[in-house]
Amino acid sequence: MKRKLSAICLAAAFVTSTAAMAATSNKVAVSDLHFQKTQNGLQNIEGLGQNTSGKTLGNIIVKFNLLKNDVVIGQAVDMSSNNEPGQKFTINAIYNSIQLQPDSFKLTEVLATEK
Repeated sequence: MKRKLSAICLAAAFVTSTAAMAATSNKVAVSDLHFQKTQNGLQNIEGLGQNTSGKTLGNIIVKFNLLKNDVVIGQAVDMSSNNEPGQKFTINAIYNSIQLQPDSFKLTEVLATEK
């Protein structure tokens, strides 16, 4: 499942143009980011995003570095599609919390393409 999700996110990232790949904090607001335990006892990164661009965004990709003692031990990614102006969306960045046990994370990129 994780491989499939990662492959989908990577494919979407490669399809978008270089100009659209720049960090787009002026198009997307991100808030309330935190670790959350899932029902099966695993852990992911949850939060809220909002399209602040005034235009429909075709794809939004949110990337995180997973940290343990300030060392990057992995990454997590989430994606949302077809977000209308002002629309909010949930962020659920899944990672293998059995193998990776970070003590913190850092938001590294928010990529957005206009539809």
